[in-house]
Amino acid sequence: LAKTLDFHPDPAQAQVLAPSVRRGILNCTRQWGKSTVAAVKAVHHAVVNNESSVIVVAPSERQSAELVRKCARFLKRLNATTTSDRSNRASLVLDNGSRIIGFPASNERLRGFSASLLIIDEAAHVSDELYRTVRPFLAATNGQLWLLSTPNGKQGFFYDEWVAANSEFTQISVPAPECSRISPKFL
Repeated sequence: LAKTLDFHPDPAQAQVLAPSVRRGILNCTRQWGKSTVAAVKAVHHAVVNNESSVIVVAPSERQSAELVRKCARFLKRLNATTTSDRSNRASLVLDNGSRIIGFPASNERLRGFSASLLIIDEAAHVSDELYRTVRPFLAATNGQLWLLSTPNGKQGFFYDEWVAANSEFTQISVPAPECSRISPKFL
């Protein structure tokens, strides 16, 4: 997959791509590649699992659409044909019936979906109420959940999930000095 997509994950990113991880939380520096590795995960999931639904939620429509655009670029490298689902602005439908859909963190449009993979981008900036709204998307599918964010203080569900004593989440943390893509000179 890495060769076909021209994506070469570092060890922490490879952990995100491990199929055995059902719940993951990324607490990483900006520019680490959270959205890019999530797009690779979403594309792999959608290609391998016919008629699956990948839902991407982010604080704004622009942010969720950006992750869906990254998915589109990776799908193009696979020569996959995609269309829009015509119901959602940021959406991709694959020939195998799988969908990748991006939404802003807005409750009025987010009810009535199920997902086999749910990605919440910039999760520390998404409300607790929205988190409670989208978690049921996984109820019938026992789907995967990934929370991606940079830190945003000691508040909200992202922080709560990060510090939970009996957390169901695999935790991955990469501070800026440990990110190989950020030069020490920049820092």
